[in-house]
Amino acid sequence: MTKRLLDANASDFATMTSRQLMEAIRLSEGRVIAAEVITAAPPLVDKVSNGELAAAMGADLILLNLYDVTNPQISGLPTEGESGTEHFGHFSLGMGRTIADLKRMIGRPVGLNLERIETREAITTSGRLATPDNAQLAVEQ
Repeated sequence: MTKRLLDANASDFATMTSRQLMEAIRLSEGRVIAAEVITAAPPLVDKVSNGELAAAMGADLILLNLYDVTNPQISGLPTEGESGTEHFGHFSLGMGRTIADLKRMIGRPVGLNLERIETREAITTSGRLATPDNAQLAVEQ
């Protein structure tokens, strides 16, 4: 039996299938909060990504916007190779940080927007387009 999303913890999310997650949301009867986070935006709090901040403020689900599956970045998380202890006021660009990194840190389900765009010129990178290849990369991340 699936738990309500509100009763689930990080270890439950780690083993949930997509169908179980949908059922957990349904069982929560409309009391689920989703927050959309722009991954390229600077963090609002020093040394804390906006995804972490949203989770700390009670968001049950995090949705990433402007996430590029071909060049992953989550601002506020340490860039791969950084210790995360750089001086005050320095914010990390989070280059190389993936959906899995954020999910592991916050213990919540994380999704992303892949854009359906009529013309490729309307978007700055092909890693944000809703294509089968990008969807597969997102699943792998």
